[in-house]
Amino acid sequence: IAPRPLMLLSGGLDTDTPPAAMDRLFDDAAEPKEIWHIPEAGHGGYYQAAPAEYERRVIGFLERGFGHPPRVHAAFKAEP
Repeated sequence: IAPRPLMLLSGGLDTDTPPAAMDRLFDDAAEPKEIWHIPEAGHGGYYQAAPAEYERRVIGFLERGFGHPPRVHAAFKAEP
């Protein structure tokens, strides 16, 4: 998928895609790439395991990879 940026998230409790499989995918991918291991997360439970860190890392990845902060669609914005 290079030269597009790639971010992989790997849960330490993930039995669907174990961390070793994610590490192999990461090793085989070309730059730019990054991986974040979340020891206490199962498959897809990254936000629930570390919400503040998830937001910091994902937003940072999008800013680095695409040069601007991500825009939130109006449908996803909280109403006052």
